[in-house]
Amino acid sequence: MSVATVTAVAVMVVMAGASTSAGATGHDHDHDHAHDGPGHAHGQAPKASPMAEAASAVGQPRGKTAAQRKAEIIQDPRRLDPGMMSRRADLLAQAEGELAQGNAQSAEKTLDRAAGMLHAADTEMGLVRAYMQAGDYRRALSFAAHTAGAHPEDISGLGLYAWLLHLGGQPAVARQLLDQTLAQVRPSQREAPSVRLLAEVSQRLQAQQLALDGTLLQPPMRLAPMPHGAVPTEQARVAGAAWLLPDGQHALLPLVAMPLDAPGTRLWLRNGLGRTVQATPEKAFPDIGLRLVHLREPLADPKDEAVAALWQVPPRDAFPGTPAVVMSHARSAQASAAWPLLSVGFLGAPVPAPAFAAAPVPAPATQPAPQPMPQPVPVSWRRLGIPLPEDQGAGPVLDMSGRLLGLAVPVPDGAQLVVPISRLRQVIGERFGVLASEPTGQRQPVDQLYEGLLRATLQAIVAPPLN
Repeated sequence: MSVATVTAVAVMVVMAGASTSAGATGHDHDHDHAHDGPGHAHGQAPKASPMAEAASAVGQPRGKTAAQRKAEIIQDPRRLDPGMMSRRADLLAQAEGELAQGNAQSAEKTLDRAAGMLHAADTEMGLVRAYMQAGDYRRALSFAAHTAGAHPEDISGLGLYAWLLHLGGQPAVARQLLDQTLAQVRPSQREAPSVRLLAEVSQRLQAQQLALDGTLLQPPMRLAPMPHGAVPTEQARVAGAAWLLPDGQHALLPLVAMPLDAPGTRLWLRNGLGRTVQATPEKAFPDIGLRLVHLREPLADPKDEAVAALWQVPPRDAFPGTPAVVMSHARSAQASAAWPLLSVGFLGAPVPAPAFAAAPVPAPATQPAPQPMPQPVPVSWRRLGIPLPEDQGAGPVLDMSGRLLGLAVPVPDGAQLVVPISRLRQVIGERFGVLASEPTGQRQPVDQLYEGLLRATLQAIVAPPLN
């Protein structure tokens, strides 16, 4: 099924309820637990396509009218049991606490128990976020499609789904879902809480404003991971993206995020699962605009084969026009947690290496002037070639086979250029993992690329030095 066809199917699912009322359900009561298939009580979810759940929902018989489905919700005896609803509310609160502690697996089990009490959008949005915090983007995306289609009584679930689609390199699909859903909302429903949330998501994506605050960070729809681990100070801000190295305990970040002339700047790094660690600078590489930093606690196990696969590198630099993806993080005046943005496009044209300001190193007065070191063979950089929102700080650039082509670095004129992998290896050494001799010839699905990069693309969080 093509993306356009699947998109139309998903829109049909959402439209079936959004145009009728804010109180109709999209599934028969007998299928309240049809979502157990994605791994609730029966293990792991299949790696479905982004809209597989929505397409599946359309393929099922839908013999009841919207009014009948609305009546079923009202008459559901479980909603009329105060004790059960109180226990369910306690489970939802417990799951949020477990996510805040970084325990996604426990949160998932707790939310499974809540799902057994009532088929509701808030529980399912919590499960989507638990899957994301466990690093399972594809599972989260598949189940978010189900939630968007099965709960037109609370269309904020579509907001979470559209946000994940946008972040995972499918902005046109997200835009179509939001536009067509909001166009079908009746005037009398526009002030409903879920409609207002969906409208805010639509406005943020249209304006490409991915730094979040306010209601969009509130459960159950919360469009970000729950931060856990080290806690940045109140003065901290997100300065852009960093790139975790294969040993799991070092990272590279642009000098613009932690300049050479700002000694004492404090630094934290946070991955897409919300885990936050403190870091300290080790060495600057002014000629490529990057800084190597050491993490006080590792963010990955180098022996993990799935993690090691993230650092495959090609034997030679990519040609201009190579299909590629880039991961980025929105800069923000706060230190709020966020999921990274994946953007798809083509590697740009070669350009000369830019000039970065080097750190001054005065020679001792009693020593003769140092002789110039032999210069390495010049390596052409690349224009990023992939458009990004203005406030996005870019990070790793990969080809469609999942191999690291280089790192996108802001240069003094404000553009984003790509330090090619050959230059990174030349300057920094063999820190980039396994050398992949040739591409496999098999393109990885974009959602698979995003899932891997979720662990390796970090928020760089900085704060001014202590007085």
